[in-house]
Amino acid sequence: MEQQFQLKHHGKLSLFEQSQMTAEERGWFMKRLEKEFKDKKEQEEAQMRNTRKPSKPSMPSIPRK
Repeated sequence: MEQQFQLKHHGKLSLFEQSQMTAEERGWFMKRLEKEFKDKKEQEEAQMRNTRKPSKPSMPSIPRK
């Protein structure tokens, strides 16, 4: 059931389309979805590392007269 949900929800494959596939084809789609999620997660983590730079403490502003 979990495999069917993943293929339907993320792979946009109907239950009919899934029933017409061989077990090898369904397995390939599942591995491909896993790779897609892994690549997306790595890309997001790399982006977070690149944007998260140490900030320098700011000096308080002194009001000018």
